[in-house]
Amino acid sequence: MSLFELLALVITMTAVFSVLSESLFSLPKVIGPMIAAFMLSLGMIGYAAISTDVDRDFFSHWLLQFDFSTFVLDGLLGLLLFAGALHMPVKLLEQQSRVIFSLAIFATLISTGVVGGLFWLVSEWFDLGVNIWVALVFGALISPTDPVAVLALLKNMDLPERLETIISGESLFNDAVGVVVFTVLTQIAFNNETDVGSLSIHVLGMEVGGGLLVGFVLGQLACLLIRSSNDEATQALITLAVASGGYVAALKLGVSGPIAMVVAGIIVGNIRARGHDGETAKEHINIFWNIIDDVLNAVLFVLIGMQLLQLPIATSLWLMPLAIVLSLLGRFVGVTIPTLVLNPTKQYAKKVTWDLIAMLTWGGLRGGVSVALVLTLPPSPMRDQLQVMTYAIVIFSVIVQGLSMSKVFSKKEFLAIDKSL
Repeated sequence: MSLFELLALVITMTAVFSVLSESLFSLPKVIGPMIAAFMLSLGMIGYAAISTDVDRDFFSHWLLQFDFSTFVLDGLLGLLLFAGALHMPVKLLEQQSRVIFSLAIFATLISTGVVGGLFWLVSEWFDLGVNIWVALVFGALISPTDPVAVLALLKNMDLPERLETIISGESLFNDAVGVVVFTVLTQIAFNNETDVGSLSIHVLGMEVGGGLLVGFVLGQLACLLIRSSNDEATQALITLAVASGGYVAALKLGVSGPIAMVVAGIIVGNIRARGHDGETAKEHINIFWNIIDDVLNAVLFVLIGMQLLQLPIATSLWLMPLAIVLSLLGRFVGVTIPTLVLNPTKQYAKKVTWDLIAMLTWGGLRGGVSVALVLTLPPSPMRDQLQVMTYAIVIFSVIVQGLSMSKVFSKKEFLAIDKSL
């Protein structure tokens, strides 16, 4: 199957699932197609199990031609992060910066330690043969909330602006933190890297510092070019070049592409208009990227649903509920500690409610980034099990947590939390 045929198949499936989801079940735009793809995968696996004519490979062979990790981490992620960052208001981001960055950094690190430590203890108890570093790698890849999944959820919820800024801001920045932590721990766990301090400093300096610098330059350059053009198509093309070419350039330079795209997206999204042409350009750019965001999100979530065909589910069933419990517990501890203790001024801690902690815990969705990261792990005795555990967490968080978010928390609770910030 050629690349174009494969792409056509994925887009056609996404369109069919989206129509069915909207017309028959009235499900959210991205969650519905993913459920449809997941159920189709289950049906294929069930049919292959009882049929004497076909096996799972008959259905999944086309997926083997598709490198999900490369597609997400080296391409799609940059476009989706740029699209999400476009709508981030700088003023509110500055006002809530202490909250956002304490959650993005400390919640991710704490959750990594909690999940990794508990998984290692379970492994020791049941003699699974997982060392502490591999357990921490698992903690790192599932601890950050997925910006794609979170932003897709927020589109279907009418949240107050400050609260939405905190949730979306954390998801955009903790993803970059998680990738950096994952990179460091993977080098230690699988490449026998012993100089942890030097490795961490190198990764932080190059990935984070370089990503911030590249993103700033790309954002300023994009704004300059947008202001110089009066053609809507050209203005949209400039932003597309930044989100695609800029992301590739960041990766080639060895800096964090996700951080670069978040910074560039925030700068472009808050472009200061010169005359009425500036506001018109901003409006058309937002419309253009809203469409791209919706389409690519739907494609990504359909692909997540279809990944079930490639996983050895039967050998790891009991690990799936364990993984879900560990991820929720890690997220709960991760958001509670920085919220109550680590915030420097303590102003936020005095106002916080357990409703906010519960909302941050339940609203911390995982998605395609976690699946893509776990698929990059080198061959090891626990690789298959880690993939199944990660997939279980993603499916549970998107379907169960995503669909129940507006039912678990009322509009009144959202307003009360927003007022306390």
